[in-house]
Amino acid sequence: MIKRTCLAAALLLPVAALAKWDTFVTTDEAVVYADRSNASRIGNVVRVTSVSDLKRPLTIEQGVVRSVVAVEEYDCGHRLLKVLSLNFHGGAKGEGKVVLPRTGGPGEWGPIEKGSLADSKLKVVCAWPLGPR
Repeated sequence: MIKRTCLAAALLLPVAALAKWDTFVTTDEAVVYADRSNASRIGNVVRVTSVSDLKRPLTIEQGVVRSVVAVEEYDCGHRLLKVLSLNFHGGAKGEGKVVLPRTGGPGEWGPIEKGSLADSKLKVVCAWPLGPR
């Protein structure tokens, strides 16, 4: 009975609360954390979950955004990025209510601009020694 209760509680927690966040990239606008324990690689493509804690909360029509959780794939060989999911949260580190979920399926592969946040993230994740998902 105790095992079932613990399992049920774990399933109800947000994914962000279960992640092991390590500082990934810091900019003037945000501190970005990554869950390296759940990152994976197939060939030149690395999949990573990250959360960006905004240094200045963003107020939008739906509410106040303090963090953004993203699941992204980086093609290290071709310098491309694909966003698989994106959610804007009211609390830090992906906690609090989802203020604005991204709707629709994964995005398309797109080029990464040199000097951008995505470029900084690409350099970090492509250097990680990771296994397949």
